Amino acid sequence: MKKHIKSLSYIGAFSLLALASTALAQEDESYLLYEKPVMTTLSQMYWALDKLSLQDDVAVDNFMFINECNLFLEYYHNEFEWKSIRKSTRKYIQNNKSMFPVRFEIEQPLEMADYDFDTETFEIKDEFKIDNIKLFEVQTPEYQKDVCNMSGHRELKDYPRGLVVEFAKPLTLTNIKMSPEDARQYIEFKKIVKNSGPRGSKIYYSNREAYIVMKIKVFSVKGDEKGASGSMLARVLAALESIDVYADKERRYLMYSTKFRDSTNGSSAEEILRKRVLERLKIKREEDARKAAEDAEKAKAQEAADSAS
Repeated sequence: MKKHIKSLSYIGAFSLLALASTALAQEDESYLLYEKPVMTTLSQMYWALDKLSLQDDVAVDNFMFINECNLFLEYYHNEFEWKSIRKSTRKYIQNNKSMFPVRFEIEQPLEMADYDFDTETFEIKDEFKIDNIKLFEVQTPEYQKDVCNMSGHRELKDYPRGLVVEFAKPLTLTNIKMSPEDARQYIEFKKIVKNSGPRGSKIYYSNREAYIVMKIKVFSVKGDEKGASGSMLARVLAALESIDVYADKERRYLMYSTKFRDSTNGSSAEEILRKRVLERLKIKREEDARKAAEDAEKAKAQEAADSAS
């Protein structure tokens, strides 16, 4: 949600936001927007994937707390004003959650080791290699900050400020394929200096950094769990749609790029994840139906016992 123009009423502002979201959705469908995982975009994703209930006033209020801090601070303590705002917020979420983001880009640093002329690859340093990894922990830039700069509001119920991303298949990236000419340009671009220590030393490779950008689509939220830092994270199922590796943080020099398909049957990672999610939903429906039947049997038995007494 974008910031409100101060002169607009909050009702009018919500209407404009809804129109803006609709216009965005009607743009060229071949263009996919990958958002950065920040508090606002994650809060919207939770609604897009039905993690939260519109009947939950706290969930609706916290959505405003995250996305519209100034409006929240101005009106939250006025029950009469806030009742109308909450109603508008609930309607806005209901009408627009299908257009909230579920695609994200995850950026991580890498460091290159030596170039192998035989295989024409740049080896990734051991501590930066991605070797058969299926789970990635992602923290938002705000994970150590208070929401809305209000002390004591670092964690909000049902709105984890980071993710544990589970891919359909493990990811491995231990080297980067590059021609000798491209490798030479990379080394010159990074301005590797002479007298930087012996080959293999930390100083020697200190400025051979690169940046991996993983573009993902999230399909479902499995639940919340504590991350390595101790903060709550949302465990999500996601498809890895592409990987780009850049020589610079500004993403001017692309070193490597690939999109992912299942090599065995042509199924995309998206199709694999969709099938897995549907299987989980089927199991849940069956469990719910079995529980409902058991409850009905218990109620029937209790009714018979009451009649007998």
